[in-house]
Amino acid sequence: MAKTSFIALMIGIQALLTFIAYVTTSAIGNIPTLRDNADKFRFSPTRLLALMGNMPAIIQFIMAYILIDAIVYAKRAEHLAPFWIVAVAILVIGGAITLFYGLPIALKGYKAIMSVEEKKKE
Repeated sequence: MAKTSFIALMIGIQALLTFIAYVTTSAIGNIPTLRDNADKFRFSPTRLLALMGNMPAIIQFIMAYILIDAIVYAKRAEHLAPFWIVAVAILVIGGAITLFYGLPIALKGYKAIMSVEEKKKE
């Protein structure tokens, strides 16, 4: 495959994943029931949607590294850092960010479920 075609393919895949994530979160966020009652939720639905919509970015960063590594290898015949090290680093950082933003959402949801269960018992 030609270098130009390979680069165009890799950038196209990343752009497609970004577009799918944006369309999905926008469509879900615009559901009338969710949009009109956002203040009635015990957690922020928009924050949850933003978190879910940006998860494909972890894959995109790994793909971007592969693209850069392929270009460097084609020019200098040597690889950058080993792929597995970069992939693990990106996954750990992405997991930490997901945990940082997702844990408060999960805790609020858990508290809401538990308060409903306590009301059912009474």
